[in-house]
Amino acid sequence: MFKRKNDHNFIQHHMYEGKHSKSIYKGFKTSIFILISLFIIGGFIYLELLQYEDGFISNNALFWLYEHIGFMGIKIIYGFICLLVVCIGIWDVRRLKKIKNK
Repeated sequence: MFKRKNDHNFIQHHMYEGKHSKSIYKGFKTSIFILISLFIIGGFIYLELLQYEDGFISNNALFWLYEHIGFMGIKIIYGFICLLVVCIGIWDVRRLKKIKNK
């Protein structure tokens, strides 16, 4: 693809816009932001489930899940998604550290 090794180094060196795009922790920071967002959304879901337990009826997929797997099942699925987001962030940091150290 590249005719000379210097061409590859030049393109690789100048492919980034600024300091933030060179950060190896960018993916981890993004995953933490998504995790915080998931916790906020989870709080609203918890409030909706409390209303459902009080007799509020809805045709939402969340309530269908609640009827079939229960509150603990929803917490386990939600916790697994949060854990997956953090693992992807850590994996991205490790991947970028390997690239940086080469």
